[in-house]
Amino acid sequence: MSGKARFLGAVAVLAFSGAAQGDLVIGWDDLDSKQGLPLDYLGFAWSGDGAAGGSGDWFTVSVAYINDFYGSSLPEISAPNVASNASGDDDTWVLLGGDYFLESAFYTVWPNVEELGAPAMRVTGFDDGFLVYDETFVTTEGEWSFADFGGVVIDELHISRTTPEPAWWLMDDLTLRPVPGPATVAVLALAGLFVTRRRK
Repeated sequence: MSGKARFLGAVAVLAFSGAAQGDLVIGWDDLDSKQGLPLDYLGFAWSGDGAAGGSGDWFTVSVAYINDFYGSSLPEISAPNVASNASGDDDTWVLLGGDYFLESAFYTVWPNVEELGAPAMRVTGFDDGFLVYDETFVTTEGEWSFADFGGVVIDELHISRTTPEPAWWLMDDLTLRPVPGPATVAVLALAGLFVTRRRK
């Protein structure tokens, strides 16, 4: 193979690998509104199934429905859906089945829950069973806040409310980034070596 062909091949590999390792933005917009998440949604394991009821459920709801029902004016981050803890559960989790960088999300509180005490969201992340992230975010009714999780590596995520009574948080555009596996790292290293040789 010529030097030019190796160089172009390396560029193609780098471009493909970069695209493959891009952000995964979970907006729940491909699902129907007011339904429980499938247990295997996006290949992850989600706690509970809102369609079946019970605690620990992830549930989808549209911002339009919330605004119409409560007379609120919550803006949309990505249309139409957001996620919620359907039963007001205090620990809603997802098992990722592999390592991901925990990047960010938008969060707020369900309207008209101030009588319960507007819930704060406690976000905890685990990697191989070890707690690696623990942060509490205060919610504000009627507006979205942005949570920057800092890119910590996790394989399990928990979203918990902090009030003693059931209350509901809302989340949109949960952003994760896959951690490159050994094969991807090896390919990138090899591509980098080709580029370095071409420069020489």
